[in-house]
Order: sequence, then C-alpha cells, then structure tokens
Amino acid sequence: NEPDLDYANADGAGGAEYAALAKAVYPKLKAVNSSNKLVSFATSSVNPNSFWSNAINSNVLDYTDAVSYHTYFSGSPESASSTFYDVSSNARGYTTKPIWMTETGYTT
Repeated sequence: NEPDLDYANADGAGGAEYAALAKAVYPKLKAVNSSNKLVSFATSSVNPNSFWSNAINSNVLDYTDAVSYHTYFSGSPESASSTFYDVSSNARGYTTKPIWMTETGYTT
C-alpha cells in the first residue's frame, strides 16, 4: 500500500523493484483466470516522482491492467471534484490504462 512513500521507497529505486514484481506476478495471475486484473501503484498521489518514473521506465505498464492512486481532500467540499479531476488528469499523462481511485477521504 502506497509504495511511493519513504518507508517503502527510501532509496528511490522502489519503482523498478515494483515493476519487477508486477512482471513476475502478472502471468501467474492471468493463468489462474484470464479475467483477473492487476492494478498497479495504489500510490499516495500521482506526481512525477522517482517511484512512478522508475516503474514506468521499467515497463510496469506492460504488466498492468489499470493504475490506481489515493487522494484525500481538504478545504471546501466543492474543491474535491476539481482535485479529483486534477489528479486524474496527471495520471492520464502517464498512461491510457483505466485509472481507479482506490482510497479517498475528506478531512473534516
């Protein structure tokens, strides 16, 4: 969960390691049931940090059916939709794969 955070990515190489894991798991996942989906990332944000860059440069998207991210909102409730749009647009800059927001919340 959120492998882009420092606890999991302290050396900045986590993206390449994550891609290697996806490459190893993907064919096994599909062998069990071809309709299984491998959803990559589940990161704390979508930004051009070393995790996303290293993973994409290591061809993680070849072994991914969808990408996901987590985002939390603060400020006015009306800002949530524009924040979601901005983060999704940023993710779209990386891939044409489906984008799933798999964790979210609103600070009250």
